[in-house]
Amino acid sequence: MKFFAKLTALFESLSSRPSIGGLEISSSVIRFSRVGNNKVFVQSLRLTPGLISKGKILDRDNLLLALQKLRGSITGGKKNIMVEAVVSLPPSAVFTQSFSLPRLNSGKLDEAAQLNLRMISPLEREVSYSDWQVLGSSEDKVELLGAFTEKSFVDDLNGLLREAGFLPAAFEFPALSLARVIRSLSFLSNFPASFILVSLSGEGVDTSIIRNGSLHFSYFHSWESIHGGEKEIKIERLKDIISGETNRVINFSLTHFNESPLGAVLVAPGLEEELAKFLQSDLKLKVFSSRLKRYAELSPIWFVSLGAALRGLIPRESDILISLSGVSAEEEFYHLRALSFIALWRNIVGAALALFVLIFSGVLFFTANIEEKVSGERKLVLTAPDIKRVEELQNKALDFNRLVDLVGSAESNVKVWSPFLAELYRSGEGKIAFDRIAIQSPGAPVRLEGRAPNEQAALNFKDVLSRHPKFTQVTLPLSSISTLPDGVSFSITLLVKDLDFE
Repeated sequence: MKFFAKLTALFESLSSRPSIGGLEISSSVIRFSRVGNNKVFVQSLRLTPGLISKGKILDRDNLLLALQKLRGSITGGKKNIMVEAVVSLPPSAVFTQSFSLPRLNSGKLDEAAQLNLRMISPLEREVSYSDWQVLGSSEDKVELLGAFTEKSFVDDLNGLLREAGFLPAAFEFPALSLARVIRSLSFLSNFPASFILVSLSGEGVDTSIIRNGSLHFSYFHSWESIHGGEKEIKIERLKDIISGETNRVINFSLTHFNESPLGAVLVAPGLEEELAKFLQSDLKLKVFSSRLKRYAELSPIWFVSLGAALRGLIPRESDILISLSGVSAEEEFYHLRALSFIALWRNIVGAALALFVLIFSGVLFFTANIEEKVSGERKLVLTAPDIKRVEELQNKALDFNRLVDLVGSAESNVKVWSPFLAELYRSGEGKIAFDRIAIQSPGAPVRLEGRAPNEQAALNFKDVLSRHPKFTQVTLPLSSISTLPDGVSFSITLLVKDLDFE
């Protein structure tokens, strides 16, 4: 893994590949941010009502068109460029819960965390994705944050994003993205150890507890649940709502952390001044500015996508933060880089062959001209030295002809395997991690060694391959399936009819 990471990093440094951006998805708008060269590139697209609601995709076709349009704006209309992004899901689609565990080694900590996630999950395990990250630790315990979402929503969204030309690097949620922005870029360097983060968006009110720079609790209240079918909400009603949500969070902090937050940060574009006065006068909370040290001109409406983009700057092989897709951000990184690595080498080999052909063709043309001139001169004077020289040139021309024939033969025999590998990844639907792919030669059996979340997922993957028109003799011995702490490993053999997967 380390060797592969270093090798791919080298080639990425040579390819001037754009950094990973942040993509915020809500029921009313999709926003994209990318950080680079001390600047922020932003693009957004407002959605027509009814495409996404309550953590469900209601209009797949029009949402796909919207995502494709946004990707076109990001890439300048270039259709062959995929956009990598950390995706921030709608807040209504995610549930969070913090919990503590005794200090354990990393392997046992993951096992204990997964067990606790099952116990505290508001959703059935079979229909949900969950993940956790470390918040902090003491001598005897570790504090963790768990998050949950519906599997069907993320799977549908993941498929749409890839179809539209996006490559999701991780899936998180707005409160986590916002906390990262506040911690990394806020104007104030000395925040209190514990404070409340109140965020107003087109979705509703998101109230969170930030302790020691990390998100410990988040509670989302949608506008629909607050005022039903009303199109507008009066400012006094809004103040009542914020007061109630803030007091709820304060009581939670007192109960679970035995402390009261010492202040609040307000992210409410257009209403920050008035609501800040209200929080300070009525709730006696000191309100800290959400203004950023860098990108000060950036409106708070971009903070969620910006926070997701900041996560994209983390070395991908080191990203161990929450990702709600059933695949860790680290595993997703290696899947994507494997495909990129193969495509890169395919292009390098193709370019090298083309260059060789060009060079030999030029040399051949040059020698042909020489041969023609020599033949003409030979008709005038044919001395012994001249005849010998002409024979040498003819032999060199024949050698070059043989070299050109060899290059042409090599080029025609090159088998491009990257479409096959991409097809394997698509067939796995993001649930299969490949540890080893053994390709001996065209026509010989291909051996796949990989990991799946469970035995059924491995069997389903084998069934998908068996139904594929390009694959035959797909075999998955049950004896090859071994249980792992986080799933199963397996081995599959198959024959590939041809490499035309277009």
